Amino acid sequence: LQLYNKNTTDFSGIGIVLEKASNVKIKEVINGEYLLSFSFPTTDEKMQYIVPHAIVKAENQLFKIESIDEPGNIATINCTHISFNLAYCRFIPLFQHYGVSPSTVLNAVLTDTPFSVWTVEIDTLTDIVLSKTNPMEVISKLIENVGGELVRDNFTINLVKK
Repeated sequence: LQLYNKNTTDFSGIGIVLEKASNVKIKEVINGEYLLSFSFPTTDEKMQYIVPHAIVKAENQLFKIESIDEPGNIATINCTHISFNLAYCRFIPLFQHYGVSPSTVLNAVLTDTPFSVWTVEIDTLTDIVLSKTNPMEVISKLIENVGGELVRDNFTINLVKK
Protein backbone atom coordinates (compact mmCIF):
# COMPACT_ATOMS: atom_id res chain seq x y z
CA LEU A 1 0.00 0.00 0.00
CA GLN A 2 1.10 3.54 -0.75
CA LEU A 3 -0.19 6.65 1.01
CA TYR A 4 -0.62 10.10 -0.55
CA ASN A 5 -1.69 13.49 0.79
CA LYS A 6 -5.36 14.33 0.17
CA ASN A 7 -4.32 17.17 -2.19
CA THR A 8 -2.19 14.94 -4.44
CA THR A 9 -3.20 14.96 -8.11
CA ASP A 10 -0.32 12.97 -9.63
CA PHE A 11 -0.17 9.40 -8.35
CA SER A 12 2.54 8.18 -10.74
CA GLY A 13 5.27 8.54 -8.12
CA ILE A 14 5.72 6.32 -5.12
CA GLY A 15 3.88 7.51 -2.04
CA ILE A 16 4.66 6.64 1.55
CA VAL A 17 4.96 2.86 1.53
CA LEU A 18 2.93 1.26 4.32
CA GLU A 19 4.97 -1.92 4.60
CA LYS A 20 3.53 -2.77 8.03
CA ALA A 21 -0.07 -2.78 6.77
CA SER A 22 -1.79 -6.09 7.40
CA ASN A 23 -5.19 -7.69 6.93
CA VAL A 24 -5.58 -5.82 3.62
CA LYS A 25 -9.00 -6.44 2.07
CA ILE A 26 -10.61 -5.04 -1.06
CA LYS A 27 -14.34 -5.58 -1.55
CA GLU A 28 -15.95 -4.70 -4.87
CA VAL A 29 -19.62 -5.27 -5.55
CA ILE A 30 -20.87 -4.92 -9.13
CA ASN A 31 -22.53 -1.48 -9.40
CA GLY A 32 -22.10 -1.02 -5.65
CA GLU A 33 -19.49 -0.84 -2.95
CA TYR A 34 -15.78 -0.64 -3.70
CA LEU A 35 -13.96 -0.64 -0.37
CA LEU A 36 -10.48 -1.07 1.07
CA SER A 37 -9.71 -1.88 4.69
CA PHE A 38 -6.44 -2.63 6.42
CA SER A 39 -4.82 -2.74 9.82
CA PHE A 40 -1.80 -0.67 10.84
CA PRO A 41 0.22 -0.45 14.07
CA THR A 42 -0.57 2.79 15.92
CA THR A 43 3.00 2.91 17.21
CA ASP A 44 4.52 3.10 13.72
CA GLU A 45 5.89 6.56 12.83
CA LYS A 46 3.94 6.51 9.55
CA MET A 47 0.64 6.41 11.48
CA GLN A 48 0.79 10.23 11.73
CA TYR A 49 0.17 10.44 7.96
CA ILE A 50 -2.83 8.12 8.00
CA VAL A 51 -5.56 10.74 8.30
CA PRO A 52 -9.11 11.14 6.96
CA HIS A 53 -9.28 11.96 3.23
CA ALA A 54 -5.68 10.88 2.56
CA ILE A 55 -5.40 8.63 -0.48
CA VAL A 56 -4.21 5.02 -0.41
CA LYS A 57 -3.14 3.19 -3.56
CA ALA A 58 -3.81 -0.56 -3.49
CA GLU A 59 -3.63 -2.84 -6.54
CA ASN A 60 -3.15 0.31 -8.65
CA GLN A 61 -6.51 1.73 -7.52
CA LEU A 62 -7.02 4.84 -5.39
CA PHE A 63 -9.05 4.81 -2.19
CA LYS A 64 -9.90 7.68 0.15
CA ILE A 65 -9.57 7.13 3.90
CA GLU A 66 -13.03 7.53 5.45
CA SER A 67 -12.50 6.31 9.00
CA ILE A 68 -9.75 5.28 11.39
CA ASP A 69 -10.59 3.12 14.38
CA GLU A 70 -7.80 3.04 16.99
CA PRO A 71 -8.98 0.78 19.85
CA GLY A 72 -5.42 -0.14 20.90
CA ASN A 73 -2.07 -0.87 19.29
CA ILE A 74 -3.60 -1.71 15.92
CA ALA A 75 -5.74 0.75 13.94
CA THR A 76 -8.33 -0.33 11.40
CA ILE A 77 -8.50 1.98 8.39
CA ASN A 78 -11.58 1.98 6.12
CA CYS A 79 -11.53 3.54 2.68
CA THR A 80 -13.84 4.04 -0.30
CA HIS A 81 -12.79 3.99 -3.95
CA ILE A 82 -11.96 7.42 -5.33
CA SER A 83 -14.95 7.14 -7.69
CA PHE A 84 -17.25 7.68 -4.70
CA ASN A 85 -16.13 11.33 -4.83
CA LEU A 86 -18.71 11.57 -7.61
CA ALA A 87 -21.37 11.70 -4.88
CA TYR A 88 -20.31 15.18 -3.79
CA CYS A 89 -17.86 16.66 -6.31
CA ARG A 90 -20.61 18.48 -8.23
CA PHE A 91 -24.16 19.54 -7.36
CA ILE A 92 -26.57 19.33 -10.30
CA PRO A 93 -29.78 21.36 -9.79
CA LEU A 94 -31.51 19.69 -12.78
CA PHE A 95 -30.26 16.93 -15.06
CA GLN A 96 -32.55 16.14 -17.96
CA HIS A 97 -31.74 14.27 -21.14
CA TYR A 98 -34.26 12.60 -23.42
CA GLY A 99 -33.63 9.86 -25.98
CA VAL A 100 -29.85 9.88 -25.55
CA SER A 101 -27.17 7.21 -25.39
CA PRO A 102 -25.45 6.19 -22.14
CA SER A 103 -22.25 7.69 -23.56
CA THR A 104 -23.97 11.07 -23.91
CA VAL A 105 -25.28 10.87 -20.34
CA LEU A 106 -21.90 9.93 -18.88
CA ASN A 107 -20.01 12.63 -20.77
CA ALA A 108 -22.55 15.24 -19.68
CA VAL A 109 -22.62 14.24 -16.02
CA LEU A 110 -18.83 14.03 -15.72
CA THR A 111 -18.32 17.54 -17.09
CA ASP A 112 -16.52 19.76 -14.57
CA THR A 113 -15.31 16.76 -12.53
CA PRO A 114 -11.88 15.09 -12.49
CA PHE A 115 -13.53 11.95 -13.92
CA SER A 116 -13.82 10.86 -17.54
CA VAL A 117 -15.52 8.18 -19.65
CA TRP A 118 -13.42 5.50 -21.29
CA THR A 119 -15.57 2.63 -22.57
CA VAL A 120 -19.34 2.45 -23.06
CA GLU A 121 -20.55 -0.85 -24.51
CA ILE A 122 -24.28 -0.13 -24.21
CA ASP A 123 -26.05 2.04 -26.75
CA THR A 124 -29.69 1.73 -25.63
CA LEU A 125 -31.31 5.16 -25.70
CA THR A 126 -32.73 6.44 -22.44
CA ASP A 127 -34.41 9.35 -20.71
CA ILE A 128 -33.07 10.69 -17.41
CA VAL A 129 -34.62 13.48 -15.36
CA LEU A 130 -33.28 14.12 -11.86
CA SER A 131 -33.30 17.23 -9.70
CA LYS A 132 -31.04 18.21 -6.81
CA THR A 133 -28.64 15.43 -7.70
CA ASN A 134 -24.98 14.55 -8.19
CA PRO A 135 -23.00 12.53 -10.77
CA MET A 136 -23.14 9.30 -8.73
CA GLU A 137 -26.96 9.39 -8.55
CA VAL A 138 -27.19 10.07 -12.30
CA ILE A 139 -24.88 7.12 -13.03
CA SER A 140 -26.95 4.86 -10.76
CA LYS A 141 -30.14 5.92 -12.54
CA LEU A 142 -28.49 5.33 -15.92
CA ILE A 143 -27.56 1.76 -14.92
CA GLU A 144 -31.08 1.20 -13.61
CA ASN A 145 -32.46 2.35 -16.98
CA VAL A 146 -30.13 0.58 -19.44
CA GLY A 147 -28.40 -2.16 -17.41
CA GLY A 148 -24.75 -3.00 -17.61
CA GLU A 149 -21.93 -2.95 -15.14
CA LEU A 150 -20.00 0.02 -13.86
CA VAL A 151 -16.25 -0.55 -14.04
CA ARG A 152 -14.25 1.99 -12.07
CA ASP A 153 -10.58 2.55 -12.79
CA ASN A 154 -9.49 5.44 -10.60
CA PHE A 155 -10.77 8.57 -12.38
CA THR A 156 -12.07 6.64 -15.41
CA ILE A 157 -15.63 5.37 -15.63
CA ASN A 158 -16.66 2.49 -17.92
CA LEU A 159 -20.11 1.02 -18.57
CA VAL A 160 -19.87 -2.51 -19.95
CA LYS A 161 -22.32 -5.27 -20.81
CA LYS A 162 -22.92 -7.89 -18.14
